[in-house]
Amino acid sequence: MLLRGCAFVILTIVLLVAGSYVARGVVGAAKVSQARHRAAADLAESIPSAQRQATRDRDRMREALVPRWGRASYSWQELVCELDHEDSGWIVENYTQECRIRSVELMAFAKVSRPDCERPPVLGPSGEQAYQPEVFLGPTRAFHDEHPFRSGCPDGIVKEPKYGASRLLEGHRPTSLDESPAWVVGIVYTDVSRTSLGCDPWAVPFCTAPVDEPILGTWTAKQPSGSS
Repeated sequence: MLLRGCAFVILTIVLLVAGSYVARGVVGAAKVSQARHRAAADLAESIPSAQRQATRDRDRMREALVPRWGRASYSWQELVCELDHEDSGWIVENYTQECRIRSVELMAFAKVSRPDCERPPVLGPSGEQAYQPEVFLGPTRAFHDEHPFRSGCPDGIVKEPKYGASRLLEGHRPTSLDESPAWVVGIVYTDVSRTSLGCDPWAVPFCTAPVDEPILGTWTAKQPSGSS
């Protein structure tokens, strides 16, 4: 009789825990679904004005780069979205989706002696440091590397960025850089949207990503007027 009573108590506890887990998961899944829709809506709402700002940012970058390295052989803009997380000490508390427009200018360069990328400063007419985008100077093979970060070079030059999700907005990236022994790469980022996604409701007790990849939605990019 005592054993039967203990079994009943244990079964009740198990059912309560399981029921609580399922209820928490169902509610959490609904919140994640809402967050997915919100991320797509935030992106669609923000992308038009962000594209206009990105065009201004790119033009400003060109003003800084062209006097020293000439006009770009390749130029493009792409939307890049990544999953990030917010921490409290060592504990992850929340995941977010962060989207930016990445504007890239690629200028051919005659020759470099280093096997990796260097970060040359951009100087204004007076010799003072001018508006500073991210600028890299390196040999062609470094940009073709499967892991260009190992050489201090940026990712996503001849292929789409490895991390996150991207969508080309304007221009085109080259499939090969073999036409020149070295390249100067200028990059500037323009913020688009940042959306809280929460945590995977089925993963306890720790907070893990509620989605496998960023949510880009189905919006259609419009070419900015006067773009080149």
